[in-house]
Amino acid sequence: MKTMNTLKAITIFAVIITSSLTAQSNSVYSRLGAGTPEYASNARKAGMGDLGVSLIERDLVSPLNPASYGYLDLTRINFDMTMDAAFNKSSSLSKFYSGAYFNGLSLGFPVSSKYGIGVAMGMNRYTRIGYEIEQKSSNPTDSAGTFTTSYAGNGGITKFYLGTSYNAPYAGNIGMALNYYVTGLEYSSQVLFSSNSYVSTAFDKYTNTRGLGLTFGYISNDISPLLNVEWLEDLRLGFSYDLASTSKGESTLYYVIRDVNDTVRAGDAELKIPERMNLGLSFRAGNVKYYMDYLSQPWTKLALNGSTFTEMQDVYKISAGAEYNPKPVRGMPVEQFLWRGGVSYEKTPYVVLGNQINQLSVSVGMTYVMSYGNSLDFALIYSNRGTTDNNLIREDIIKFAVGLSLGELWFIRQER
Repeated sequence: MKTMNTLKAITIFAVIITSSLTAQSNSVYSRLGAGTPEYASNARKAGMGDLGVSLIERDLVSPLNPASYGYLDLTRINFDMTMDAAFNKSSSLSKFYSGAYFNGLSLGFPVSSKYGIGVAMGMNRYTRIGYEIEQKSSNPTDSAGTFTTSYAGNGGITKFYLGTSYNAPYAGNIGMALNYYVTGLEYSSQVLFSSNSYVSTAFDKYTNTRGLGLTFGYISNDISPLLNVEWLEDLRLGFSYDLASTSKGESTLYYVIRDVNDTVRAGDAELKIPERMNLGLSFRAGNVKYYMDYLSQPWTKLALNGSTFTEMQDVYKISAGAEYNPKPVRGMPVEQFLWRGGVSYEKTPYVVLGNQINQLSVSVGMTYVMSYGNSLDFALIYSNRGTTDNNLIREDIIKFAVGLSLGELWFIRQER
């Protein structure tokens, strides 16, 4: 029965991914800087506010904090993807976009529960670019007639990581991860004329860089006994810090005129990704687990070839969430549901015409436990970003995230 449920889940997940990865429409604001930051590394985090740096995940690999790797109870592999729909509206126009993308893959190994040692590796989205803008214009007094201007972008920053953790006596778990950032920024713009008297032109710019970085993390031991509060359990503090990283590669600009493709400019590229800090606490009261987090990152330090972006600002994100986990009752079947929800407020990296672009998000999620060690995670997220004032764009975004987590007992270590 366990094997059948696992195979069925893998098949369903593969079909969803294969059928959905055909478009990547995200946000018109993602054309600024290096794309929109992605904080939720998996569907479970997305369902309870994106963050949770102090949460202990025994049945999930959480790239948010490498200190959590030591709490894994089984060898575990996670797959995650997201589908989104964006309703964009300005003072005069409105448009709908939709798409899907693969969000992450991770693999974790428990090494020693006694010493809190675990190892994990994987990849997840760090930023994401995905937009399409098209505008039709006409001038009856001009021989150019009707022409269409369009802009599109794709790509972003992907983070690959390899990390481990260790339980420091009387302190808690500490962790460290080596990160490898792969950047692929693709931008295109074109003007298409209806009149043959004018030449349609397109420009494409590609920037590709590679670079290393480090993440340090910490999760404290349970400190609830120090407070002596009857209902309070498993109170922990968490912290993670991503060091600033410098990626190097190349940047190329092409133009296309009358189906002739030529290189306008090519050269070296250097992208500096700013540091990121995440602080949080979590606790349990009965069957409900709560967390609160604060994340900050100085995106004003983002720089390409030594130049910062004028439309960038330093960001922060405040997030809180809860998860209801009913305790198994003797005689009940293994299958059960876990429920969660969250809310977050974020000052995004974008400043447009002097206007800060902020975002408010609410989310709900659930986990279906198929069998011991195997589960499916679902999350539904609504976000509101931007404003229609000053001819800007308001985005109402609905996301549906799906995650598959599989666990097996691969190794049995004899503690001595």
